[in-house]
Amino acid sequence: MSKFKDNFKEALANKPLQYVIVIGGLLLLVYLVGKAAGKRSVSGTQVPYQKGDDVTESWVNTVAPVIVREMYDSLVFFNSMEGKVLAMQRLEGLSDGQLKYCYNLYNRSFHPEGKQTLTTDLRDIFVLLGYGTADEIRDRIVLRLEGLGMK
Repeated sequence: MSKFKDNFKEALANKPLQYVIVIGGLLLLVYLVGKAAGKRSVSGTQVPYQKGDDVTESWVNTVAPVIVREMYDSLVFFNSMEGKVLAMQRLEGLSDGQLKYCYNLYNRSFHPEGKQTLTTDLRDIFVLLGYGTADEIRDRIVLRLEGLGMK
C-alpha cells in the first residue's frame, strides 16, 4: 500500500498531469454550470394547468403545436389580417386548460428566456393595427389570459 501511495504522490508531482487535472476540472465545471443555466433558460414563463378531458395526450401532441405555431407565425411573420384573426379565433375557442397549455408551449418554444410571453406578444404586436375584429378578439384573449394569471 505504501508503494501505491508513493507512486500516486509521484504521479501528482508531474507538472503535465497537474495541468491535465486542472484543465479537466475546469471543463467539467463549465459544462455543469452551462447545463444548469440551459435548463433554467429553456422554461419560459409557465403557469400550472390541470390535465384532464380537454388536455389529452393526443391533443397535446397533435393540435396544440399547430395552434401555437399558427399563433406565432401570425404574430411574427407577415400575414393577412384574416390569418391573424383565424389564429386568434382558434386560441379564443380553447378551454382554460388548453389555453394554459398553449401559453406554456408558446413561451417555452419562442420565449425561453422568460422576458416576453404570449400575452405580451398579443398586446404589443396588435396595438397599432386598428383593425376592428382583430382588436376585439385580441382584447378578449388578453383579458382572459390575464384573468387566468398569464401575464
